[in-house]
Amino acid sequence: MKNIHHIIEQCPPGSVWTAAPTPDSEFHHSTQGVWPTGYADLDEALPEKGWAAGQINEILHAPAVGADVQLVAPALVQRQQQALRGAESPWAATVVVVNPVHPPFAPAWSAWGMDVSRLVWLHPERPQACAWAVEQALQCADVVAVLAWLPQANALALRRIQYFAAQSEALMWLFRPQSCQVQASPAPLRLAVDLSASQSASPALQVQVLKRRGQPRPEILQLPWWHGDLSHAMWAQQKQVAERRDEALEYADECRALDGADAFRQAA
Repeated sequence: MKNIHHIIEQCPPGSVWTAAPTPDSEFHHSTQGVWPTGYADLDEALPEKGWAAGQINEILHAPAVGADVQLVAPALVQRQQQALRGAESPWAATVVVVNPVHPPFAPAWSAWGMDVSRLVWLHPERPQACAWAVEQALQCADVVAVLAWLPQANALALRRIQYFAAQSEALMWLFRPQSCQVQASPAPLRLAVDLSASQSASPALQVQVLKRRGQPRPEILQLPWWHGDLSHAMWAQQKQVAERRDEALEYADECRALDGADAFRQAA
C-alpha cells in the first residue's frame, strides 16, 4: 500500500497543501526572500528571522501613532536599495503605498534612504478598489514592496491578497486596526504594534507576535524608535501638536463655560 507521502510526491508541485513546509510549498521561503527587520530582538522572534517575502505580514496598529511605518522602514529601505543596484528600468524597485492613514512624508522617507521618485501612493475611495489595487501591485515585476492599510477588508479580499502575495517576490505589509485582532486572518504572520508606555523623552515601539509559524512567542518586545534624529524630531513635533490641540480644546471648554455664566447673569 502506498503511503500519503508517496501520493503527494506524484501530485503536481503546489497542488497539495501540507502543514510542513516543502521546497514546492507556497509557505517555503529561501534566505533570499527574507529581509532583516532592523531589530535584532524582533528577528529572533520571527520564524524566518526577518520579514518574509511572498506572504502577508500583517501589522495591527494603534491609531495615528506612526508606529506602523516605523516598524517596517529599515527592511523597506534595504529592500529597495538592493533592487536599485544595477536596475535599468525606470520603474524598478517601486514601492506601492495603498490607502495610508497619513500621506507619505517624502522628506522623511528620503532621509531614511528611500528613492521617493519610485514611490507610488494610491488612495482609492472604496474598500474593494483598495484591495484590487493591492492585487495589481503584487502582480507587477518591478514592485519590491507593497504597504496597504485595509481596515475594512473582508475575509475573501484577504485570502485573495495572500494568494497573490504567495506568487510574488515582493514584501507585503498589511496594516489594520488593533480591533481586527479578534478576526481570523490568512496572514502567516500577525503582529501588534503600539508606542511604548514609557514616559521617557525617547519614543519606543511595543511589539507582540500574535501569530507565527512554529512555537508561539507571547512576550512583548520593546524596540527603539528607528533612524535617530529625524524620527525623534518628527515624534517630538507630533507630540507638541497633540499637546497644543489638547490645550486649545481645554481653552474652548473654558470659553463656553464663561459664555454660559454671562448669559445666565444677563437673564437674571
